Parts: sequence; structure tokens; C-alpha cells
Amino acid sequence: MNEGIKNLDELQKKIILHLLIFGPDTPKLMSRRLLGTKTYIDLHEIEDACLELCKKGLIRKITGKIVPKRAPTSSIKPHIKIRAKSREIRRHGQYFELTKEGKQIGKIIRREYRL
Repeated sequence: MNEGIKNLDELQKKIILHLLIFGPDTPKLMSRRLLGTKTYIDLHEIEDACLELCKKGLIRKITGKIVPKRAPTSSIKPHIKIRAKSREIRRHGQYFELTKEGKQIGKIIRREYRL
């Protein structure tokens, strides 16, 4: 488990921690607001890091239709992003969520950052 963490760079650790804290999110929203603070990280860097984490089996892709109802989907104004406000499905974007192994590693990373 610890060797899996050693192979992660700083951005990948932050993405895992972000998904652990805020739940499923899109790379576009993560590039604007990673870990709840305003950032201007290049969207392609986030997408590449997410795809690399998918290959390692720590996160997985889900479609917007699968994202659970009545759950916030990002760190940007979570109370506005709750899907229950609209009966129609509007989100067609690509979301990422943690796998079981990703959650375990995320908890270890969270202890490192003391969040």
C-alpha cells in the first residue's frame, strides 16, 4: 500500500484527496478549484493525472447520469450543484470517483496532510 503512495506525484495525491473530501468531480472543476481553493492548473495536466490514476486502479470514470441524486458533485458551491434541484438530467460530463483501493490510499494521504 505504501509503495502505491510513493509512486504518486503531488498532483495525483491532491486529486485523490479532493475526490475523498468532495466526492465525484470533473477534471474541469478540479482544475479551477482543487481541494476547495482556487487554482489555475492546466486542464490537460489534471486530465492526464486522472487517466494515470485510472490505469493504477485508484479512480474510475463514471458518466454524469450515474452520479447519485441529492449529492453535491464539486467543491464549487456544493449547495448549488445538488442534482435534486432539477428533475431533468443535465450533466453529461465525465466524472471521476475513487475506487475502494483509492479510498484506502486517500485516508493515508489525508493523515499525511492532516486534513
